[in-house]
Amino acid sequence: MKFFHRVPLVLLPGTGCNQLLWRQVLPLLSKHMMPVMPDLLACSSQQAMLQKVNELPFKKFMLMGFSMGGYIAQRFYAMHPERVSHLMLLCTSGEKKNVDASVIEQNLKRLKDKSYLSHMIHPINSKHKEELYAKITTMLDEAGPEAVGKQMHATAHRSAVLDQFPANPVPTLVIGARQDKVISKKHMENVALALKTEVDWLDSGHMLPLESPDELSLIINAWFASQNLMPEHEKKVSETQAQGLAEEASSKFTV
Repeated sequence: MKFFHRVPLVLLPGTGCNQLLWRQVLPLLSKHMMPVMPDLLACSSQQAMLQKVNELPFKKFMLMGFSMGGYIAQRFYAMHPERVSHLMLLCTSGEKKNVDASVIEQNLKRLKDKSYLSHMIHPINSKHKEELYAKITTMLDEAGPEAVGKQMHATAHRSAVLDQFPANPVPTLVIGARQDKVISKKHMENVALALKTEVDWLDSGHMLPLESPDELSLIINAWFASQNLMPEHEKKVSETQAQGLAEEASSKFTV
């Protein structure tokens, strides 16, 4: 008989985000995953963020990053491929990026303005936008302006990482949002290409874990099952649910 142990799943959230980002997703994930979220908000540099991950007491783990956290996940994997068993990247980029300090200061001043937050979510979610705005602003309030500002400055200058991965990457799941106004479709495709996979697209805005937790968890569970990390009977359930989601999405976009 094969025994299935809980696999450590390290979660790296986006700028200004905390555990609230994953609150609706985690209860839906396979019980064979053991979620862990290092506190990146306490870090004032990218090196400190990478060190936080490196200090985790697991020899090997699954690594999932969203947005800024996805970039840190890519850097960590490029530096420590022996620590990562599987990689999941959501709405993120591995391209070079430089943001002027004055732009960051302007963004910090309007960070909780609805006009600024509106580009983070899918327009179709307009009837739920107040709830989404509330969740985003709650995370920002809990983090505090000093921590968010420190994090934004720490990640303002990002080197390209797509050419630094091993020749034979670990199994990787890349999930993009069709209505993402923060990360371009091309950048998502470049991440997938560098890791020798393809992008799974969901009909969502940038804040994917908040906007589409059910759909996101189905894709993650089905992929987790495909890696033979759960019992066969659970695997079949996950694959059936994911197939239903794929058929529903296909019907939405059939012209």
